[in-house]
Amino acid sequence: MVTVNKDICDRYISCGPYGICYADDLGCRCLEGFVANLPNDWCGMDCGDGCRRNCALNCSNGDGFVKYKGHKLPDNFTVWRNLSPRDCEDNCLEECSCMAYTNINIYGNGSQCVV
Repeated sequence: MVTVNKDICDRYISCGPYGICYADDLGCRCLEGFVANLPNDWCGMDCGDGCRRNCALNCSNGDGFVKYKGHKLPDNFTVWRNLSPRDCEDNCLEECSCMAYTNINIYGNGSQCVV
């Protein structure tokens, strides 16, 4: 069986860390609050070095999350079980190493917190 990438975004880490791939316009963008690590390479569509924060993370002083829809989960995620969407967000905000979260029904038994 041969696996074929359906679009440019199916290529592993095509936009690098903190980058988002948009297949409809064949381009990478940085998450809000981030800039390209090597902007000159992005002009040539080589975005693999990804993005970096504009400002240092301050998880104890009001930093929060920006909502994005319709994105694929990363390959390395952790499931925190039995948390409501609000508890998921609150727990992620309390743990400075938590960079993102979502609530999905992975196992068919209710909402799970994926971080």
